[in-house]
Parts: sequence; C-alpha cells; structure tokens
Amino acid sequence: MKRWFIATAAICAILSNVSAGDGKRAELVRAPWYKRWLGIGPEPPKPVPPPKPKDPAVEAANARALAEADLIRRQNVCLELRQFAEETDNHVLRAKVDALERQAWEIYKKQTAHLPCSRLVPTSEERALDQRLGTSMTAANAAERLLPPIDVSSRQAQASAVREVKP
Repeated sequence: MKRWFIATAAICAILSNVSAGDGKRAELVRAPWYKRWLGIGPEPPKPVPPPKPKDPAVEAANARALAEADLIRRQNVCLELRQFAEETDNHVLRAKVDALERQAWEIYKKQTAHLPCSRLVPTSEERALDQRLGTSMTAANAAERLLPPIDVSSRQAQASAVREVKP
C-alpha cells in the first residue's frame, strides 16, 4: 500500500512539473472557484485589440507621393544642370542631363509599377499598338465610354448626379 502511495505521489509530481513548465498551460490556468465567485484576486488581463487594417488605397497614394517627390527633386536638379549647360554652351553636359532625366523617369516608373492605379495608365507599348492599328479608341476613352452619360441641364439633375435621390 505504501508503495502505491509513493508511486502515485511521484507520478503526480512529475505531471505537475511538466504542466507548470509549459508557458501556454500557465496562461490558461484560472483563479480558483472561490476567488472567481467572490471577486477576490487579480484582475484578468485585458484582451489586446487587433491591429487596425491598413487601407491599400492610402498606402498606394503615400508610395506614389514619395516617388513623385523624388522625381520632382531629380527633375529640379536636371533643370539647374540644363540651365548651366545653356549658359556655358556645353553640348556634352546637355547630353548627360538628357540621360539623367531619362534615368529619373525610369526610376519613377519602377517605383510606381507595382501600385494598383499604375495599371490603368496605358503603357508606351499599348500606345504604339493603338497607333499601329489605327484605332482612335484609347484605354482612357474606353473607360469613359463605360460610364453612363450624365445630364446636368437642371439643378435637380445635378443633385441626383452627386447622390441618388429616392422617392
């Protein structure tokens, strides 16, 4: 009988050490029933609110604004270099300024190529294809044709064009 008691105590001690060593298990242990019923003991931890979802449109607008600011800064430097080249009549510097402007534009295109609204603007290949095929319909014109025509002849029509009027 004494052996069974010692063996049971040893097994319980081993199991309690295993469960106490697990950090996840310790978080799940709650206060005893009498503390919960009487409201004694520490306050339970407050749940952490989930992070606010990010708006992809705002992120894209911010990325485009940063890339555009970089492009404008680079173009201003190229403009100053071009003015200096005109004052000194330096043809080599003019060619380098042209190359720098092309590089600045390519960098801007690379920085904004992944943004959602960049796919709406027709690329140079699409424009060349339109010219080759002789189509007068560009992507922008096709997008405008998808919208219904708006009659803004009266004041009520103008108001309903902005918001839907329900009878």
